[in-house]
Amino acid sequence: MPSMVFDECGFYFALTDSASKFILERVDSNVLISCKRFINAIVVIVLPYFRETRKQIDMAKPSSHEAAIANPALSPLKSLIGEWTTVGTHPLFPGVILHGHSSFNWIEGGAFLVWHSKIDKEEFPGGIAVFGSDDSIGEYFMLYFDERKVSRKYEVSLQDNIVKWWRNAPSFSQRYSWTFADNGNTIIGKGELCKDGKTWERDLDLTFSRVK
Repeated sequence: MPSMVFDECGFYFALTDSASKFILERVDSNVLISCKRFINAIVVIVLPYFRETRKQIDMAKPSSHEAAIANPALSPLKSLIGEWTTVGTHPLFPGVILHGHSSFNWIEGGAFLVWHSKIDKEEFPGGIAVFGSDDSIGEYFMLYFDERKVSRKYEVSLQDNIVKWWRNAPSFSQRYSWTFADNGNTIIGKGELCKDGKTWERDLDLTFSRVK
């Protein structure tokens, strides 16, 4: 019958009695402890990656719902679909070049468009936004949420090769424009904000370069 060796990380090693005796008689206990610690360290590093990958796979599974079909009203946004690297500036960090990445993908069969964004500087939160439409009045909207637990709603307009999105709030209004260039492989983003309802000032400027 196999004997079970259990370590503090929750790993089971099933060995036959003879194999277990062979190892324990010939391998120094310190070596065994070192091996176990090494395995535990690898698990701590790798396990979150596999969990995140599994989560992404689950999210990407096609929906069986009848409404999980392409939304024709959002077709003008198809140029956004793909992976992008970003480079930008912000007035709060003069002289600093901000690097990051974004991705745009259809979800629910194309009923909505999701945007994942991240800038590689801890002062800038990673965010997720979902684009939707109201076809009866020809309007578009974006719902935004980030790791600070901040949620916002933006109105969106599409015209030629420019996407604009904005929100009007008494103490913190924002407006952005994305202009497509280089045959759709570059997006030049300009941002402004207003804190007093009157004066607009520079916000985040971000240039997107298509990866795929």
